[in-house]
Amino acid sequence: MREVVLLHVMGQDLFGTYHVPAPPTCAGDVAVVFLNFGQAPRAGMADVAASLAEALAQRGYPTYRIDLPGLGDSPGSLPESLHDFWRAVQDGLHQPWTEEIVKQLAQDHGYESLVLGGLCGGGITAALAADHLPCGVSGVFMLEPEFMLLPLAQSEEQRMADPGITETRARLRSWSHLRSRLLSVAAWRRLLSGQSSYRQDCRTLLWIARRRLDHLRGESLPSDINRPFVEALRRLADRRMPLAIVMASSLQKELIERDIFGRARMATVRNVAVEGTNHMFATHQGKEAVAVVLHDWLCAVHPRQA
Repeated sequence: MREVVLLHVMGQDLFGTYHVPAPPTCAGDVAVVFLNFGQAPRAGMADVAASLAEALAQRGYPTYRIDLPGLGDSPGSLPESLHDFWRAVQDGLHQPWTEEIVKQLAQDHGYESLVLGGLCGGGITAALAADHLPCGVSGVFMLEPEFMLLPLAQSEEQRMADPGITETRARLRSWSHLRSRLLSVAAWRRLLSGQSSYRQDCRTLLWIARRRLDHLRGESLPSDINRPFVEALRRLADRRMPLAIVMASSLQKELIERDIFGRARMATVRNVAVEGTNHMFATHQGKEAVAVVLHDWLCAVHPRQA
């Protein structure tokens, strides 16, 4: 069963959906809050957020999906450019709103704590808010979070021509992925004939070389990484905050586990790759797989109270 909820936050109305839980199977006094998947309304792209929230509610977790200002049913203003909006979210646009949502839900409904999360920008917002709140949040889940900052305002033509954008895309390729292409006769034939869709492979090699040099100099993070986000994640891990990161591939596994967290901090992080789906987890049973990952993680960090 679902109910529409209305929150009055920072002088503004925010609308949301409450998924009434089934008799709890392993939930305690904890609720789950999904934040907007980028610019999408609270249902998410292809109703992925709605589907995940419903799955968790059926397993006993009170679950909310809240529209932040200017998104979905919630009034508010947004930057004109989608690119500027995304960058603003990376810089913490929704952090103060999320903090107040946590306080209001806890106060109005008596939850002991809340678990925050979302896809892409929603996961970033959840981590930034949890890092800033001294209490009230007992877990953060991030689906396909973007660790690299988008460049500041540029025209679309400038962004497409900027080598840094190519580099940012290239950094997602693991060495194993690139090696398979370098050993492929067909890939080289396409590259030499000008028909390859991977013409930036040479830049990828240069990027990998620079990253190796950075490691030799003790610099473990790429220059375009979202450092405030990374620092927030590290502080949360140091606080022993349960964190779940679900990616649509394993290409960033090394970046997450070695460069962002390190071996010691990974003790509080569940890092899972759901292969064969897309960024939104909307294809090939992606959302079903994510629902299982989130449920298992929640059961581990918030087992049923006797």
